[in-house]
Amino acid sequence: MEENIDLRQQIQDMINEALANVTGAVVIQDVPDQITYQFGGGGITQAQLDAAISMVLGEMNDLFSIIMEQMWRQFRRIGSRFISVENQINNLESGSETDITSLAEMSAAQLDLESGVPTLIQFDSPVYDPDSMHDDSNYTITVPKDGTYLVCAAVLFQNCIVNKVYQLRVQKNGGNIVYFSRILPDSAPSTTIDVRIIKVLRLSEGDVLRVYAVHGAGVDTVDLASSTTNQFFSVSSF
Repeated sequence: MEENIDLRQQIQDMINEALANVTGAVVIQDVPDQITYQFGGGGITQAQLDAAISMVLGEMNDLFSIIMEQMWRQFRRIGSRFISVENQINNLESGSETDITSLAEMSAAQLDLESGVPTLIQFDSPVYDPDSMHDDSNYTITVPKDGTYLVCAAVLFQNCIVNKVYQLRVQKNGGNIVYFSRILPDSAPSTTIDVRIIKVLRLSEGDVLRVYAVHGAGVDTVDLASSTTNQFFSVSSF
């Protein structure tokens, strides 16, 4: 059984650790929903406060990655076959299909993404596609019937610049419907950052889904890695 993360406590511990490194920071009130700090003993410089904030943001980013990784393990385990028990029973009783699923990955890295310009991600390698929803030439997944779907997408940006935005976008019929962004902090241990989307959507027959990557690094040397543990695109009914 995986260990549960006490998110509230870990974030508070990070803040306490960061502020403990700032000269003269002391806790003057500690109640369940509020902690107040007083800066005395010679005062605090802007540089010290900036350092504390940077440390908190960096550690929160690391914690966020851990939480998302735990969630993603679960979705990778069941995501491509995700279906409610009630729907499965109803479908079996009616003799209809129990689910509709398509899962695709990138067969190769995409290099030198232009800054500020959305790039269509080339999910050209179907892993599971019994309903022929995936088009490996246009990198799309087309919904075969009306319903509720779990849409998941993930990529790993490489050669990233700190303090810049890295974003995934899911498009439906040419219009953006889901965004998710992350910022690589100063304290990041590497120049890579993973960005993922998990979204339940009501879709209609014939809806065409694509995934785009966009970054604001200001350089055209950012890449998308081809590692199968960090990139895929799936649509599953339930």
